[in-house]
Amino acid sequence: MKNQIAKIFVIISLTVACAVTAAHARSVKTLKFHIPFNATVGKTSLPSGDYTVRVLDNSASKTVVMKSDDGQHKLAIGFLLPVNSRESSAKAKLVFNRYGNQYFLSQIWESGRETGQELTKTKAEREIAKSSQMAKSSQKRE
Repeated sequence: MKNQIAKIFVIISLTVACAVTAAHARSVKTLKFHIPFNATVGKTSLPSGDYTVRVLDNSASKTVVMKSDDGQHKLAIGFLLPVNSRESSAKAKLVFNRYGNQYFLSQIWESGRETGQELTKTKAEREIAKSSQMAKSSQKRE
């Protein structure tokens, strides 16, 4: 009798745990974008083209999965920070930081939301940003 009660308790506990996990790990929207230039996302270089972006929302964090429509390029980005705006974004958008002719994905916004997702700058982007800033400073002095 005690074994049956213990088994029932375990089954109920697992069922509740699965339901809670499924509720917390939900896919937000699938977004479609055309990137008209080569860009760097995290440590990955992506060619210009059409991409599908999915933001997977877990209660603890968000993960972004990007996939080129031709299936040649796919990557997941895990270290995202929330970024806020005073107004909700009218349409979904990707925001890039530009240094000369190099582009780095910086933010991902879904339409109708006041909170977007910001990628942390990689070491390579920080170095390029620093050298770009130094070049601008030296041009101002001349």
